[in-house]
Amino acid sequence: MTADTRQQRRKHERERRKVGERALAKGVPTRPQPADMLGIAEVLKAKLSEAGNWRRASEAAGLAHVLAERSLRAFPAEVEIACRKGCNYCCHGFVGVLPAEGFRIADMVRAAKVPALAADAVRERAAPLIGLSPQERIGRKLPCPLLVDGLCGVYPVRPLVCRQATSLSLPGCLEEF
Repeated sequence: MTADTRQQRRKHERERRKVGERALAKGVPTRPQPADMLGIAEVLKAKLSEAGNWRRASEAAGLAHVLAERSLRAFPAEVEIACRKGCNYCCHGFVGVLPAEGFRIADMVRAAKVPALAADAVRERAAPLIGLSPQERIGRKLPCPLLVDGLCGVYPVRPLVCRQATSLSLPGCLEEF
């Protein structure tokens, strides 16, 4: 097997990026093609490599969030999901957030026009969480500091882990809660 030249590697990267851009535009099914996933990775790598773009990590997270939303719309669940607006049982546990997602959330909080989402209000609601381990947070059922009147205050930029939290059974959520 021979090594590709730099020109060949760049050509392959461009081809994978085109595949990824198409996948981002249409969404991906529950069982995506490996070529689509490689292409999406190439698009995200290109975004994260943009020199001089200090928002590149946030923009890459935004691309991932767009992909998640488009995929859900293009390939709806085959079973009914129990989650509904105002249902927030899953918002009372530990959520790991990627740094890029944290940047997007911080941008939204800084730009918030809603007093309950102002940075001081979020900090105040976060105070009981400081110093707790993930297990302690889950065990105490403390609400996410971004939960405002029972709704996600940063819903448009919520982390991928929150986007993927779905339930097929409201009674199951209640029992777990």
